[in-house]
Amino acid sequence: MKRSREELEESIRFFDDLRYTALEADIEKAHEEQAEKEARQIRAIFDMITKSKEDFEASEDVTLWWEELEPAGSLPPAAENTGDEGYISARELQKKAFKPKEPLIEGFLYPGTYIFAGAPKVGKSFAMAGITCHVSSGEPMWGYKVNRGTVLYLALEDTEERLQYRYNSIYGKDLPEGLYFKVSAKTIDQGLLDDLERFVSKHPDTKLIVIDTLQKIRSKKSSYENDYDLVGALKAFADSKNLCMLLVHHTRKQDSSDKFNTISGSQGLNGAADGAYIMYKTDRQAQKASILMTGRDIPDKKLRLSREDDTLEWQLEGEGDDPDEDPKEHLRRKIVEVVQSNGGSWSGTPTELAIAIGPEAKTNTVTKIVKEEAAKLLLEYGVAYNYSRNKSERTLEFDTLDISCEDSDDSI
Repeated sequence: MKRSREELEESIRFFDDLRYTALEADIEKAHEEQAEKEARQIRAIFDMITKSKEDFEASEDVTLWWEELEPAGSLPPAAENTGDEGYISARELQKKAFKPKEPLIEGFLYPGTYIFAGAPKVGKSFAMAGITCHVSSGEPMWGYKVNRGTVLYLALEDTEERLQYRYNSIYGKDLPEGLYFKVSAKTIDQGLLDDLERFVSKHPDTKLIVIDTLQKIRSKKSSYENDYDLVGALKAFADSKNLCMLLVHHTRKQDSSDKFNTISGSQGLNGAADGAYIMYKTDRQAQKASILMTGRDIPDKKLRLSREDDTLEWQLEGEGDDPDEDPKEHLRRKIVEVVQSNGGSWSGTPTELAIAIGPEAKTNTVTKIVKEEAAKLLLEYGVAYNYSRNKSERTLEFDTLDISCEDSDDSI
């Protein structure tokens, strides 16, 4: 039945008063059939208002959308707000089934955000070249299974010419299609995450992003808060995309018995990251290196590497401590552990030091070896040694020098 002009105009005015309320209605609280009906009616309203007023008035059979709505009393009551949003009970958590994280390189590299640190020129860039080639190609690395995925390598201390030489050297064939490079990037405050978001949207199978080096995307001077926020932002992005973010970084010149304490900057880096890899050499000129790894989702272990002379690629020699390690180096590390476990200072007799070190230390030779290694203890570990003797006994004293780790910007 055709409605009068007055009725139609009144309907339009009524719609103008209610349309915003209708759009904000919580349709989810209605029964399924009622919700579908309301959705169809709201869509019809928008179709109608796109017509001219004359077309609307000329309509022979206009059914107003609110005439078919069921009264509010027929809808289920709104859920009571208990204030428990976001909480989960222990039993609910216990019943949840989580999909396990698929490793990029089984036993070595997993989704998450990790710091890969080492001294300058220790071989980190060649290590990154090997990792990125294997992940983007899916070829096994060091005998570990690899799950293939797209890789983005932000080589921010390189040129395209150096990248070409390095990758041609270690790979020796056509590079994988799923490997991408960039030699410049914005800082974290200038929009780096937006750029990474666009890349991942274009390449949804991205599994690894390498930022080499972390210093290049910093916007503020190192402090615990700044470092934690920086890595925390990168971690949030990596977690949301279920990929691995590998942050190449430097170590301090001052050594420590705990290699992970040598990461340049504050402890905020370690605190926010999922884990860390430390690459180091015991002999600067040798073609051998070690990688210590620890983290939430990666196994704690030590990898021993050697470098091929022709390709300069790192190859795995084995896991665990090197059986051929210099015994003096081993003794130095043990002394530093004893000193640090006693608050940075220790004093006692040679017999007491030998007992503290363990069965590998001999009382009759420990003083002689410590005197020979005093310079390295100071230069490599910041531990000063002093020897004194009176009529009754000899005393060995060790003190850790107070060297701030806030020299990070100078060592980058």
